[in-house]
Amino acid sequence: MQVDYLEEIKFEMAHIKPQQEEDDTWYDEGMRYVEEKKYTPAEKKFKALIVSQPDHFDGYEGLSLVYKKTGKKDKAIYFMNKAIEIAQKQYEQGFVDKEVIKMFNKELLLLKKK
Repeated sequence: MQVDYLEEIKFEMAHIKPQQEEDDTWYDEGMRYVEEKKYTPAEKKFKALIVSQPDHFDGYEGLSLVYKKTGKKDKAIYFMNKAIEIAQKQYEQGFVDKEVIKMFNKELLLLKKK
């Protein structure tokens, strides 16, 4: 049975309401934590961002990076796949450049090689 990581996050972050949070800085804050190797607060920021903005790829990409850095390969792959899926939908709607998807696919291949 495959674990549904998204359901776990929704339960953990039940206090976050989709599309109703002041989340403009959460991605930048999460990335700053990653740069500082503070992976637990980074993980929390990206999880909150996923719940707040479930139809945008930033939170998924950031969480994939956290899991890559912390050696959780399966989770890193899962969330990068989600980022790609969402970016592809946004590309089809004309909101995202194809280069974003190429970059994510390249990262996914690197994750799978490790």
